Amino acid sequence: MTIDLTSLRCAGATWTLLDWAALQEPALGGVTQRVGRLGARHSLDFSTPTMRIESDGRRAIALLKQAHRLGGFVRIPQVDFTVGAIGAPLVSGVHTGGLTLSVKGLTPRYAIRQDQALNITVAGRRYLYFAADVAVMNAAGAGSIPLTSPMRTHLAGNEVVELARPVIEGWLDGSERTWTLDLARTVGLQFKITERA
Repeated sequence: MTIDLTSLRCAGATWTLLDWAALQEPALGGVTQRVGRLGARHSLDFSTPTMRIESDGRRAIALLKQAHRLGGFVRIPQVDFTVGAIGAPLVSGVHTGGLTLSVKGLTPRYAIRQDQALNITVAGRRYLYFAADVAVMNAAGAGSIPLTSPMRTHLAGNEVVELARPVIEGWLDGSERTWTLDLARTVGLQFKITERA
């Protein structure tokens, strides 16, 4: 059971794309080649605004303590972005990887915007992806979404695609958890969350 951290408000966020590709440099000149490897995913450095320790800060600290042990998920900050009416999107058909996600069940003619975040939920785990380009659904609410990173798990079809409130789910990095209470009886929290797979 991962811990729901979506009640934490975001004051700042720094994204990192984790990609294990390597560049092969020829010893005697020639073209440099990029060797791609599967498994590219994201991490997010997340900070909360300063909050009163009683009771918001106390509750947030308790959530982070649990998330350190069990994993957690926070809502993706999409600043000044309105998702709109999306319908009930699902994965359309079987996928075994690749950079194009077929979907159905969206609002007819809905437009996925470039770098719009989405989750695909498989066996209770939320995988985070971003749209590589604009994708406009057809009159039946179906279409294909190009992704910025390859899919990382088998999709059998009909998995939920979350566009309204996407999250990043994973482990809280590091072994140390610290926070400072100041004389104004407030606390601000910072942590990094990294997708598991």
